[in-house]
Amino acid sequence: MPGSTACPLPLSSPCPVLEAEHRYKDGRLVPVELSKRAFNSFEARCLEAVVRDLSGRECVKQERRCQAASFAALSHRLIALQERERRLLSAELHDLTSPNLAALEINLRSLAKSLPPGTDGETVMLLDDATALLTDTANSLRKVCADLRPPVLDYAGLSPALQSYAHQFSIRTGIAVAVDCPLVSDLDPEVESTLFRIVQEALSNCSKHADADQVRIVLTTENRRIHLEVTDDGNGFSSATGPENATAGLGLLSMSERAQFVGGSLRVDSCLGQGTRLFVTIPAGAATRQANAAKPPDTSSSWPHLLRIDTGVRG
Repeated sequence: MPGSTACPLPLSSPCPVLEAEHRYKDGRLVPVELSKRAFNSFEARCLEAVVRDLSGRECVKQERRCQAASFAALSHRLIALQERERRLLSAELHDLTSPNLAALEINLRSLAKSLPPGTDGETVMLLDDATALLTDTANSLRKVCADLRPPVLDYAGLSPALQSYAHQFSIRTGIAVAVDCPLVSDLDPEVESTLFRIVQEALSNCSKHADADQVRIVLTTENRRIHLEVTDDGNGFSSATGPENATAGLGLLSMSERAQFVGGSLRVDSCLGQGTRLFVTIPAGAATRQANAAKPPDTSSSWPHLLRIDTGVRG
């Protein structure tokens, strides 16, 4: 009808939007989006096709992928540097302070023995108090160094390190920890550090939030994969809502990121009142040292009492 305007009509069946490549006259290939629609205009049925250049969108996607890869590489590098700084700080603290503290303790005990008979009781009490404070400081310093970077992890490997840390954790918290961890050889130091830090964070969360009596740590290798499982009999939490506080949530996020940085994955199963089970899986290819990589000295024979420990400590 004269004077009528174009009136788009719905198609009888939806026409999908297609993506393809278009070659320009100069030979360039660019991604394009193809779409079409039918409409009536002046009593004639028309079909309109639209070709949209997507090269700009693809550039944005590629830029985002590059930024994500750069961010992942930066995060990975930061964690590696953090472990290196932990190792250096732990060694410095131990080497610079432990000999002096030991010498001070010897001097104080010698001084206490050399006091003449009839010395004022307050002086004796002050010396005893100073000796006790010095001993407590030395023990606290050893704990800080072990938390920063346990030397046994570098010289004896993951299994003795987990056994030793679990034993000290049980003494400190009263939570019984059973460790079933074979002596796994040829693990990459970065993977050993990752697994140790995940266990460390899991036990920390357990002591803060779970109100558990027992924890079990199992490390196995199967189908070219390394599996770590940490199970407790504590309060648990709802998987739908996540942990009940932000601190535990950040702990789970940290453990998940650590697993991802070595090519692995982390899963947490938990129900209110039924405890929590944490699973970590790492491909063996990501966890194995290169054939020519230097290995730390084999001192596993120096740790026979750490190969299988169930502390049996009860709160």
